Amino acid sequence: MIISFGKYRDRNIEEIPDTYLDWLLGEKWFLEKYNHLVIPIAKELALRKRSDCHIRDDFDKTLEEDEPDAWKVPREGGVNENI
Repeated sequence: MIISFGKYRDRNIEEIPDTYLDWLLGEKWFLEKYNHLVIPIAKELALRKRSDCHIRDDFDKTLEEDEPDAWKVPREGGVNENI
């Protein structure tokens, strides 16, 4: 699935760093405007965690290194629950 906005515009979610995808899931504007991307992004992050295959950001960080408990699925209202 392709992201149509922001820093990673026109890139597939499979190519976007963990930290950016996780940040999106915590943003109210994203949840409201791009709700159709929430589940695909959450599934991509869960797959990366299970396979231990992460994409590093510009600071050479992955979500696994930064926030080991951040792998959550956003629910209505921006509240996260574990996958």
